[in-house]
Amino acid sequence: MGPQSVEEQRLRRRTADAVLCAALPASRRELLLPPPPVEMAGEELVLVSELAFLSRLLNPCQVSLTGALLPRVRSPPSRQHLPAEQQRAEELAIELHRASTLASQLREFAAVPDCSGLPQLGSQRVPPLSLSGLPRQHALLELYRSSLYEAIHLHLMVDEINKSHQTCGNQTLRLVDQMFMLSASLQNIMCVITETLPEQLLEPVVAEVADVTLRRYHICSRRLMRNCLVLESTSRMLAVALEYVHEAELSENGFLPLRVARSI
Repeated sequence: MGPQSVEEQRLRRRTADAVLCAALPASRRELLLPPPPVEMAGEELVLVSELAFLSRLLNPCQVSLTGALLPRVRSPPSRQHLPAEQQRAEELAIELHRASTLASQLREFAAVPDCSGLPQLGSQRVPPLSLSGLPRQHALLELYRSSLYEAIHLHLMVDEINKSHQTCGNQTLRLVDQMFMLSASLQNIMCVITETLPEQLLEPVVAEVADVTLRRYHICSRRLMRNCLVLESTSRMLAVALEYVHEAELSENGFLPLRVARSI
Protein backbone atom coordinates (compact mmCIF):
# COMPACT_ATOMS: atom_id res chain seq x y z
CA MET A 1 0.00 0.00 0.00
CA GLY A 2 1.87 3.05 -1.25
CA PRO A 3 1.99 6.39 0.56
CA GLN A 4 0.57 8.16 -2.52
CA SER A 5 -2.82 6.45 -2.17
CA VAL A 6 -2.96 7.36 1.52
CA GLU A 7 -2.17 11.00 0.79
CA GLU A 8 -4.81 11.10 -1.94
CA GLN A 9 -7.41 9.72 0.46
CA ARG A 10 -6.56 12.36 3.08
CA LEU A 11 -6.51 15.17 0.51
CA ARG A 12 -9.91 14.20 -0.88
CA ARG A 13 -11.40 14.07 2.58
CA ARG A 14 -9.97 17.43 3.64
CA THR A 15 -11.09 19.03 0.36
CA ALA A 16 -14.63 17.72 0.85
CA ASP A 17 -14.68 19.05 4.42
CA ALA A 18 -13.46 22.46 3.26
CA VAL A 19 -16.09 22.67 0.51
CA LEU A 20 -18.85 21.65 2.90
CA CYS A 21 -17.72 24.12 5.55
CA ALA A 22 -17.53 26.97 3.02
CA ALA A 23 -21.13 26.34 2.04
CA LEU A 24 -22.36 26.71 5.62
CA PRO A 25 -23.04 29.91 7.56
CA ALA A 26 -20.17 30.84 9.87
CA SER A 27 -22.36 30.16 12.90
CA ARG A 28 -22.70 26.48 11.93
CA ARG A 29 -19.15 25.68 10.82
CA GLU A 30 -17.89 25.06 14.33
CA LEU A 31 -20.67 22.50 14.86
CA LEU A 32 -19.56 20.46 11.86
CA LEU A 33 -15.90 20.00 12.70
CA PRO A 34 -14.72 18.41 15.98
CA PRO A 35 -12.61 20.65 18.22
CA PRO A 36 -8.87 20.11 17.84
CA PRO A 37 -7.10 18.25 20.67
CA VAL A 38 -5.78 20.56 23.37
CA GLU A 39 -2.27 20.02 24.70
CA MET A 40 -2.19 19.90 28.50
CA ALA A 41 0.70 20.39 30.90
CA GLY A 42 2.90 17.29 31.14
CA GLU A 43 1.99 15.94 27.72
CA GLU A 44 2.80 16.40 24.05
CA LEU A 45 0.51 16.01 21.05
CA VAL A 46 1.78 13.99 18.09
CA LEU A 47 0.09 13.17 14.78
CA VAL A 48 0.21 9.50 13.76
CA SER A 49 1.25 10.39 10.20
CA GLU A 50 4.44 11.95 11.63
CA LEU A 51 5.54 8.81 13.49
CA ALA A 52 8.39 6.81 11.98
CA PHE A 53 6.91 3.41 12.82
CA LEU A 54 3.72 4.03 10.81
CA SER A 55 5.34 2.78 7.60
CA ARG A 56 6.03 -0.58 9.27
CA LEU A 57 2.41 -1.00 10.28
CA LEU A 58 1.17 -0.05 6.82
CA ASN A 59 3.29 -2.86 5.36
CA PRO A 60 2.55 -5.49 8.02
CA CYS A 61 3.98 -8.47 6.12
CA GLN A 62 7.48 -6.95 5.98
CA VAL A 63 10.10 -6.19 8.58
CA SER A 64 10.89 -2.47 8.70
CA LEU A 65 14.02 -1.41 6.77
CA THR A 66 14.91 -4.94 5.60
CA GLY A 67 11.91 -5.65 3.37
CA ALA A 68 12.07 -9.28 4.54
CA LEU A 69 8.87 -11.14 5.29
CA LEU A 70 7.75 -10.93 8.90
CA PRO A 71 8.08 -14.37 10.53
CA ARG A 72 4.71 -15.76 11.52
CA VAL A 73 3.01 -19.07 12.18
CA ARG A 74 1.88 -20.68 8.95
CA SER A 75 -0.20 -23.77 8.32
CA PRO A 76 1.81 -27.01 8.78
CA PRO A 77 2.63 -29.08 5.66
CA SER A 78 -0.19 -31.47 6.48
CA ARG A 79 -2.70 -28.58 6.06
CA GLN A 80 -1.19 -26.88 3.02
CA HIS A 81 -3.37 -28.87 0.63
CA LEU A 82 -6.35 -26.88 1.91
CA PRO A 83 -7.71 -23.85 0.01
CA ALA A 84 -5.73 -20.65 0.62
CA GLU A 85 -8.69 -18.99 2.35
CA GLN A 86 -8.96 -21.82 4.88
CA GLN A 87 -5.22 -21.76 5.52
CA ARG A 88 -5.38 -18.02 6.23
CA ALA A 89 -8.33 -18.57 8.56
CA GLU A 90 -6.27 -21.08 10.53
CA GLU A 91 -3.25 -18.75 10.61
CA LEU A 92 -5.48 -15.93 11.85
CA ALA A 93 -6.86 -18.10 14.66
CA ILE A 94 -3.33 -19.05 15.76
CA GLU A 95 -2.15 -15.43 15.75
CA LEU A 96 -5.21 -14.27 17.68
CA HIS A 97 -4.65 -16.89 20.37
CA ARG A 98 -0.98 -15.94 20.63
CA ALA A 99 -1.74 -12.21 20.82
CA SER A 100 -4.41 -12.81 23.48
CA THR A 101 -1.93 -14.74 25.63
CA LEU A 102 0.72 -12.03 25.22
CA ALA A 103 -1.76 -9.28 26.12
CA SER A 104 -2.78 -11.11 29.30
CA GLN A 105 0.84 -11.66 30.34
CA LEU A 106 1.78 -8.07 29.56
CA ARG A 107 -1.15 -6.70 31.56
CA GLU A 108 0.10 -8.57 34.65
CA PHE A 109 3.77 -7.69 34.17
CA ALA A 110 3.30 -4.00 33.37
CA ALA A 111 2.19 -3.17 36.95
CA VAL A 112 -0.31 -0.56 35.74
CA PRO A 113 -3.11 0.81 37.95
CA ASP A 114 -6.68 -0.44 37.78
CA CYS A 115 -8.52 1.38 34.99
CA SER A 116 -11.68 -0.73 34.83
CA GLY A 117 -14.78 1.36 34.23
CA LEU A 118 -12.86 4.34 32.86
CA PRO A 119 -13.67 5.68 29.36
CA GLN A 120 -11.28 4.96 26.52
CA LEU A 121 -8.69 7.44 25.32
CA GLY A 122 -9.86 9.99 22.78
CA SER A 123 -7.30 8.57 20.33
CA GLN A 124 -8.68 5.04 20.64
CA ARG A 125 -11.44 3.62 18.53
CA VAL A 126 -14.31 1.97 20.38
CA PRO A 127 -14.16 -1.67 19.19
CA PRO A 128 -17.39 -3.48 18.31
CA LEU A 129 -18.91 -5.50 21.15
CA SER A 130 -19.30 -8.44 18.79
CA LEU A 131 -18.43 -9.48 15.26
CA SER A 132 -20.98 -12.26 15.31
CA GLY A 133 -23.23 -12.35 12.28
CA LEU A 134 -21.15 -9.94 10.23
CA PRO A 135 -20.09 -10.93 6.70
CA ARG A 136 -16.52 -12.22 6.79
CA GLN A 137 -15.14 -9.29 4.80
CA HIS A 138 -16.76 -6.77 7.15
CA ALA A 139 -15.56 -8.61 10.27
CA LEU A 140 -11.97 -8.78 8.99
CA LEU A 141 -12.02 -5.09 8.14
CA GLU A 142 -13.15 -4.25 11.68
CA LEU A 143 -10.39 -6.47 13.09
CA TYR A 144 -7.78 -4.82 10.85
CA ARG A 145 -8.88 -1.35 11.95
CA SER A 146 -8.85 -2.23 15.67
CA SER A 147 -5.48 -4.01 15.42
CA LEU A 148 -3.94 -1.01 13.68
CA TYR A 149 -5.21 1.40 16.34
CA GLU A 150 -3.91 -0.76 19.19
CA ALA A 151 -0.53 -1.42 17.52
CA ILE A 152 0.03 2.31 17.06
CA HIS A 153 -0.59 2.96 20.76
CA LEU A 154 1.74 0.11 21.74
CA HIS A 155 4.51 1.51 19.54
CA LEU A 156 4.08 4.93 21.13
CA MET A 157 4.31 3.36 24.60
CA VAL A 158 7.60 1.69 23.65
CA ASP A 159 8.89 4.92 22.12
CA GLU A 160 8.11 6.80 25.33
CA ILE A 161 10.06 4.33 27.46
CA ASN A 162 13.07 4.42 25.13
CA LYS A 163 13.19 8.22 25.02
CA SER A 164 12.23 8.95 28.62
CA HIS A 165 14.76 9.88 31.31
CA GLN A 166 12.55 8.45 34.04
CA THR A 167 11.14 5.01 34.78
CA CYS A 168 7.44 4.69 35.53
CA GLY A 169 6.30 1.56 37.37
CA ASN A 170 7.78 -1.59 35.89
CA GLN A 171 9.06 0.02 32.68
CA THR A 172 12.15 -2.11 32.03
CA LEU A 173 13.80 -3.50 28.93
CA ARG A 174 11.88 -6.73 29.48
CA LEU A 175 8.62 -4.77 29.36
CA VAL A 176 9.75 -3.13 26.12
CA ASP A 177 10.44 -6.58 24.64
CA GLN A 178 6.99 -7.82 25.64
CA MET A 179 5.31 -4.75 24.14
CA PHE A 180 7.22 -5.33 20.91
CA MET A 181 6.12 -8.98 20.90
CA LEU A 182 2.46 -8.02 21.31
CA SER A 183 2.73 -5.34 18.63
CA ALA A 184 4.43 -7.84 16.28
CA SER A 185 1.61 -10.30 16.91
CA LEU A 186 -0.95 -7.63 15.98
CA GLN A 187 1.17 -6.93 12.91
CA ASN A 188 0.92 -10.62 11.99
CA ILE A 189 -2.86 -10.43 12.32
CA MET A 190 -2.93 -7.44 9.98
CA CYS A 191 -0.63 -9.27 7.58
CA VAL A 192 -3.02 -12.21 7.27
CA ILE A 193 -5.92 -9.81 6.73
CA THR A 194 -4.11 -7.80 4.02
CA GLU A 195 -3.59 -11.08 2.14
CA THR A 196 -7.35 -11.66 2.31
CA LEU A 197 -8.99 -8.28 1.71
CA PRO A 198 -8.61 -6.07 -1.39
CA GLU A 199 -6.39 -3.01 -0.96
CA GLN A 200 -9.15 -0.53 -1.78
CA LEU A 201 -11.02 -1.61 1.37
CA LEU A 202 -7.99 -0.96 3.57
CA GLU A 203 -6.97 2.44 2.18
CA PRO A 204 -9.75 4.45 3.93
CA VAL A 205 -8.78 2.83 7.24
CA VAL A 206 -5.15 3.84 6.77
CA ALA A 207 -6.17 7.42 5.95
CA GLU A 208 -8.41 7.52 9.03
CA VAL A 209 -5.67 6.30 11.38
CA ALA A 210 -3.00 8.60 9.89
CA ASP A 211 -5.06 11.62 10.99
CA VAL A 212 -5.33 10.51 14.62
CA THR A 213 -3.61 12.62 17.28
CA LEU A 214 -1.85 10.77 20.13
CA ARG A 215 -0.50 12.10 23.41
CA ARG A 216 2.97 11.51 24.85
CA TYR A 217 2.81 11.66 28.63
CA HIS A 218 5.67 12.98 30.75
CA ILE A 219 3.89 12.41 34.07
CA CYS A 220 4.09 8.82 35.33
CA SER A 221 0.55 8.58 36.71
CA ARG A 222 -0.96 9.60 33.36
CA ARG A 223 1.39 7.38 31.38
CA LEU A 224 0.59 4.30 33.47
CA MET A 225 -3.15 4.94 33.29
CA ARG A 226 -2.90 5.31 29.49
CA ASN A 227 -0.94 2.04 29.35
CA CYS A 228 -3.68 0.28 31.30
CA LEU A 229 -6.40 1.61 29.00
CA VAL A 230 -4.50 0.47 25.90
CA LEU A 231 -3.84 -3.03 27.27
CA GLU A 232 -7.44 -3.42 28.44
CA SER A 233 -8.74 -2.30 25.04
CA THR A 234 -6.38 -4.66 23.22
CA SER A 235 -7.49 -7.61 25.36
CA ARG A 236 -11.19 -6.85 24.76
CA MET A 237 -10.64 -6.51 21.03
CA LEU A 238 -8.83 -9.87 20.87
CA ALA A 239 -11.55 -11.58 22.94
CA VAL A 240 -14.22 -10.34 20.49
CA ALA A 241 -12.13 -11.54 17.53
CA LEU A 242 -11.55 -14.97 19.07
CA GLU A 243 -15.28 -15.36 19.69
CA TYR A 244 -15.93 -14.59 16.03
CA VAL A 245 -13.28 -17.08 14.84
CA HIS A 246 -14.65 -19.78 17.14
CA GLU A 247 -18.19 -19.28 15.84
CA ALA A 248 -16.92 -19.35 12.25
CA GLU A 249 -15.19 -22.68 12.95
CA LEU A 250 -18.38 -24.11 14.43
CA SER A 251 -20.39 -22.94 11.43
CA GLU A 252 -17.94 -24.52 8.97
CA ASN A 253 -18.27 -27.83 10.83
CA GLY A 254 -22.06 -27.74 10.74
CA PHE A 255 -22.66 -26.54 14.30
CA LEU A 256 -24.85 -23.57 15.14
CA PRO A 257 -23.39 -20.81 17.34
CA LEU A 258 -24.39 -21.45 20.96
CA ARG A 259 -26.62 -18.36 21.27
CA VAL A 260 -28.54 -19.41 18.11
CA ALA A 261 -28.82 -23.05 19.17
CA ARG A 262 -30.35 -22.05 22.51
CA SER A 263 -33.06 -20.01 20.78
CA ILE A 264 -34.30 -22.94 18.67
